[in-house]
Amino acid sequence: MDDTPKLVMYRPAVAGLSSGIIILALAGAFSIFYAGWAAVCVRAGVNPLKPANVDFPLSWFIAIVAVFAALIWGGIAVRRMAPHASAAQKDAAARARSKQIARKFLWAVAAEWLAIGIVALVMMHFQRPDLAWPAILFVVSAHFAPLGRLFRVRIYYFTAAMGCLATGIALAAPAASLGVGQRLFCASAGFGATAWLTAAYLILNARKLAMLWNDAAST
Repeated sequence: MDDTPKLVMYRPAVAGLSSGIIILALAGAFSIFYAGWAAVCVRAGVNPLKPANVDFPLSWFIAIVAVFAALIWGGIAVRRMAPHASAAQKDAAARARSKQIARKFLWAVAAEWLAIGIVALVMMHFQRPDLAWPAILFVVSAHFAPLGRLFRVRIYYFTAAMGCLATGIALAAPAASLGVGQRLFCASAGFGATAWLTAAYLILNARKLAMLWNDAAST
């Protein structure tokens, strides 16, 4: 059986997974840092949406940077798994399949950014800046569902479900039961942890997932 098509697709598949890991690592680090900031503000009794002179624990910062660096290193290591370019990779059909997946991905990202802009404007219009960040993270989480279908990466369904659950709780909880800082902590910590867990899973299962990407590109 000729495995050339899979070899052709393997390189863009691994490169795509590597990019996904790095993006998840960045998004997770920002969200976890923001969750830490919200926690510090809650402890100090100040509003995290307003400038305040509070100290972010150095140990927290070091821990966030350490996990972030480990995931980035893992993403780079995954990219190095891709085989070198060969004459087979000039196959027109394989390039077309890869471009088709890339095109659908760009449409998903465009829809995500459009939705982010809409929810941010809506929250600002109703003067609810405390809901803007959880709403944005809800949209970001939801957009992983179509990516799971596109790339046949089932972990993205978990990412979408858990991210939407955490941010949905932060959005739905009444102000009487969840303060501003607690709301931002819930959304940021939930999404950040989910993003980092997803990145770690991608690193540990990169080879198998790349082959699933190949199957998606061949159908």
